[in-house]
Amino acid sequence: MEPLNILVADDELGVRELLYDVLTMHGHNVTCVENGTHALCVLSCCSIDVVYLDLRMPNGDGVSTLKLIRERHPSVPVIIITGSGIGELIDQTMELGAAACLPKPFSISDVIGMLDVVNPAA
Repeated sequence: MEPLNILVADDELGVRELLYDVLTMHGHNVTCVENGTHALCVLSCCSIDVVYLDLRMPNGDGVSTLKLIRERHPSVPVIIITGSGIGELIDQTMELGAAACLPKPFSISDVIGMLDVVNPAA
């Protein structure tokens, strides 16, 4: 798989660090931000191939951020990161155009496997 430019937006530092470590270990370029507002800023100025987006964040929750990503960057696949117990929100994000959902807690193979789901030609 060619290296991808990946954006991780999650308010939990531990999740951002884990995703950064796993994805860079597999040769990808990763930018991490702590909220949806910063994610939109990165998307506006950088070439991003895939977004890992947490559903529950301050300053730009995942649903509103996903809506804006779909409007402004419709070709960028978005993988929703979510905790348990929010099935309605997951359904809503899939209807809004999320490419996949990565439930917490997740494994390294889950993280990498998501890239095959959103980028099967790679």
